[in-house]
Amino acid sequence: REGLIPPLIVASGTVFGEVLVWGAVDDGKTLSKSIKLWCENSNSSTVSQTRVRPAHRLVGHSGSVFGVKLCPNDASFIASTSDDRSVRLWRLRPANGTALDTERKLLLSARDVIDRQHSHEYTLFWTGWGHTARVWDVSFAQLPHVSELIVVSSGEDGTARVWNPLQSDKEMTPPLRGHRCESVWSVDVFESLVVTGGNDGTAKVYDLESRLRSSMTPEARSFAVPKDPPAVTESVDDSDIPSKKRKKKKKKAKSGQVVCGMEFYSKGKAEHVLVSTRKGSLYSLDIDGDVWTEHKKWCTIKGSAIDPSTGNCMAVHPRRMKAVLGTTDGWLVQVPLDPWDKSADTRVAYKSCHRPTQSVSFSNGMLVVLYARAVVLYDCENLIPVNTLSSTTPGIPLSFALEKDARMYVGDSRGNITRFELGQESGKEPMILSRAHEKEHVTAIRVVQGLVLSVGNDGCLTRSRNTADGGLQRLTSVPIANATGLRNIFSGSESLHVALGGYYGNEFFLIDNKSGYEFLRQDTGGRQRRQCFRTGFEEGNPQSYSLAILSGLKDGTNTINLHKTMVDTKANKYNIGDVMHAEEINDLCWIRGVSTTHLITGSNDCTVKLFELRGKQLNFISDLPPHESCVRGVCASSHLGSDDCSLLVTAGGKLSMEFYLLHSATSMVSSLCSYRIQDKSTIDHRMNVVRAIPLLPLNGLWKSHLVLAGDSDGKLHLVVVGETPTLRRTTVGQTLELSGRPILTIELLRVGEEILAFVGTTGGEVALFRLPARLISDARNETSAKCLGGDLSGPDIIIRAHQSGVNGLSAALIDSKVIVCSVGDDQCLGVLVFDVHIGEDVTIAKHVKRHQSASAQKSVKVVSQNNLCRVYTSGHDEMLCLWLFDVDDTTFFQLVASSPACTSGCAMDTIQGEKGRELIAVGGVGLELHSFVWLRCKPQ
Repeated sequence: REGLIPPLIVASGTVFGEVLVWGAVDDGKTLSKSIKLWCENSNSSTVSQTRVRPAHRLVGHSGSVFGVKLCPNDASFIASTSDDRSVRLWRLRPANGTALDTERKLLLSARDVIDRQHSHEYTLFWTGWGHTARVWDVSFAQLPHVSELIVVSSGEDGTARVWNPLQSDKEMTPPLRGHRCESVWSVDVFESLVVTGGNDGTAKVYDLESRLRSSMTPEARSFAVPKDPPAVTESVDDSDIPSKKRKKKKKKAKSGQVVCGMEFYSKGKAEHVLVSTRKGSLYSLDIDGDVWTEHKKWCTIKGSAIDPSTGNCMAVHPRRMKAVLGTTDGWLVQVPLDPWDKSADTRVAYKSCHRPTQSVSFSNGMLVVLYARAVVLYDCENLIPVNTLSSTTPGIPLSFALEKDARMYVGDSRGNITRFELGQESGKEPMILSRAHEKEHVTAIRVVQGLVLSVGNDGCLTRSRNTADGGLQRLTSVPIANATGLRNIFSGSESLHVALGGYYGNEFFLIDNKSGYEFLRQDTGGRQRRQCFRTGFEEGNPQSYSLAILSGLKDGTNTINLHKTMVDTKANKYNIGDVMHAEEINDLCWIRGVSTTHLITGSNDCTVKLFELRGKQLNFISDLPPHESCVRGVCASSHLGSDDCSLLVTAGGKLSMEFYLLHSATSMVSSLCSYRIQDKSTIDHRMNVVRAIPLLPLNGLWKSHLVLAGDSDGKLHLVVVGETPTLRRTTVGQTLELSGRPILTIELLRVGEEILAFVGTTGGEVALFRLPARLISDARNETSAKCLGGDLSGPDIIIRAHQSGVNGLSAALIDSKVIVCSVGDDQCLGVLVFDVHIGEDVTIAKHVKRHQSASAQKSVKVVSQNNLCRVYTSGHDEMLCLWLFDVDDTTFFQLVASSPACTSGCAMDTIQGEKGRELIAVGGVGLELHSFVWLRCKPQ
């Protein structure tokens, strides 16, 4: 009846590998009476409690049980996941081991299970092995067209897996991948939608019904390629020749069918596959009708002696029913594909002086042919050469992107990209971007919004651009996780949001580059097999795909295995939330542009991410190239009145630093150079912090920045970096010695012609270095920071500011005083007041310390307004605090506001937001934005 507590089954997992099950039944009291009774006794110290022993104890896991779920439609099933990497299904059975056939088909409710708790017990029914790490969560799925029980699990291997325990111990579909992180913490199913949540801060949505539909059919539809017709050979009459003088006929080894081309094409609404062989045969397959059509031999051209055994590539025109085949000896053959169109029954052949033909493709109304040492553009109608572009690199052309009547980009087998000018600028020398993909094959190129996107066998997506002086500059090269090689770039519109096709071993995959969501993964049986792939896009996302894989059989024949399906048709929004870091954020920094604001973050997961602030929302822009080890520090530096550009610096393991230039208006990031020490470093040596500040230029033209980083050996690394890319990919700097204690924090402040560098160590010390703020020579011609001049030997002042490590420093200049705020492991907030006079020594005037919390403080930021300073602090107490400090009256140091921050508060930065408020970004285990309404005057 309404108001009664329904019968409940409670299942819980333990660290001892057990699943405990209780049954609870309401004793007749209504729900309102039970709640009222509990409320009346809740304030009493003696609230009646009843200890109930578990009705069932399920033993079988060999590790801690992390997830337990009761089947919603049949309480006789319980699923569990564990530290032992297994998914287990338990079923309620009679204790005597026998069960009636009618009972096996019953769907038991919670009341039914409770009534059977003395005569039945849960026993292990099924175990699923497939996860390669701990399994966190499990859920049941109920689909209308599937009567079997479906279980979905998620684990630490970054995947969710679908099982059918009643039918098999194998997975029903390929693993669901989409998170750029190690752990998929949770999984749930609603109707046919599977939703997973990972430690990258996002949720992914999968259409289980469509994935099952393709997996429940045979793995692939197989089509046997028709055999080549027997070759006609002329017989020679040698009866007049004596038997002893007759030449013995050599037995020819039986050669199998060799396919030289395979491509998809559309005829009306039907999808076809065209296959050509080295015997001259040409076949087309109607996929839906499962019908092969034999065309006239492609090598039969009047007046042309074409050897079909030299065929090696083929392309089909995207709109017209014709194909072009290329041979290794330079022939191009154009053949019609519509036998009913007599007007199109014209064959054209052309033999080029270039050879061998590597590939043929149609692009922008042109036929593009890649040869071993040249690229030739042909007229599609008559196969007449229009433009010949000679290769200027040692590599063999493999891929291209053609901008209509403008430029052509060609990637080769040595990792280079060459830009050729077409049209009126065709006389210019080609521009070469060397080692865009190191020395690996460049497999695909695409031009989107002025950027040149390329992928290669190095597994990286490289962004390049054309510079104002006519050059070609590589911006960034970001590796794609779990990719041993990339092959395709797909996009339905002129958007930087692209999908990438590539390989992980022999498995072909299709992923969303921005979110990491995986649409498809298919085992090809070998990367060297001939394959063709095409996908359909809708609103920039792939909605369908077709993958044909050619397999040779032992008898010499060939089979096409076709995989075709729709992709997640119900999951219109497959990614929820912006991609965040999978581990703790160590540092972050705001970047103020002319009209935009960005945030850069670095994390223990070795990644660096760039966000853009739009309104009050952070939007993920792109990943920067990851470090080999954890990223400990990030910073930015901008010249006043600059052309909306900022220097970005990231630092981390192996004492490495990377330097980039951010163009704020376009959110474009370009790589400048890297910093490597000359001595060999290990993975344990790392940069703990890095800060940068603009330098006063020598001649007013070259903009440069001073970068100061502190490492785990107690050394400071000083580097001068300009905003102009140089030919050198690495730079060196100058090393300054301190006390030998690891350096945790640095703050830079320019005062006149000097830069004050405050450095905090694990010993609780704050050291002050005075560095020149103006260059004395052109840093582009120097190999270190010697262009600064001056004495850079040691610190001017060392102060014991804390009892233990100094975790954060922040400084502000007010008149002739410098206010330095510090926080440390001793749970204190300290303020140092320095008297600064240009050209004279710096002296400390005051040291004020306040106890703040019961846990270590990690970051601090001071914002000055007249003589009143606002000081923000955060730490392991997960509180963001606002303090007020009066420079003239140092006795006034007051906590005025605080706000919960659900992160560890490892990093913090502020920026001026809307209506004069500071916007505070707090990073740690996640990222939060805060804003305080502060008073403009001292509280009374």
